[in-house]
Amino acid sequence: MNGCVIIKSGQCFLFLVCAVEGDTKIKFELFARKIAKLRVLRDGQGKMAESITDIGGEALMGSHLTFFSDLGCGNRPGFSRTAPSNVGCNRYKRFSTPQAEEEISLQTSKFGANMALGLVNDTPVAMWMASHDWNNATKGP
Repeated sequence: MNGCVIIKSGQCFLFLVCAVEGDTKIKFELFARKIAKLRVLRDGQGKMAESITDIGGEALMGSHLTFFSDLGCGNRPGFSRTAPSNVGCNRYKRFSTPQAEEEISLQTSKFGANMALGLVNDTPVAMWMASHDWNNATKGP
């Protein structure tokens, strides 16, 4: 496939990032830093004790505004609470900066591009993380 990015790794993160109304630059950056340090990967004893940074892991990041859809009325989802495209693009770029600073090998897609993804989730862990639920984001991780 032309333009295809393939990550082959024992352990890797897949980030699907969506900016919504109220997400600030600082909040987005702090949230990204926290994710880089989450201890959700198994260590040698099978315990979730290591982060993607600890193992020198890889990550793939794509923009995905459809994650924050309103399904409350009718059969057509609403996306009015997602950030405007220019803001979303800025937040998407801001999210990738801490990952690079933590020396995570990060591949990114073009903001707003169509994606064909294949994923083998070889763990019992998959997380939905929303910055609006993180009450003390400005205090840092």
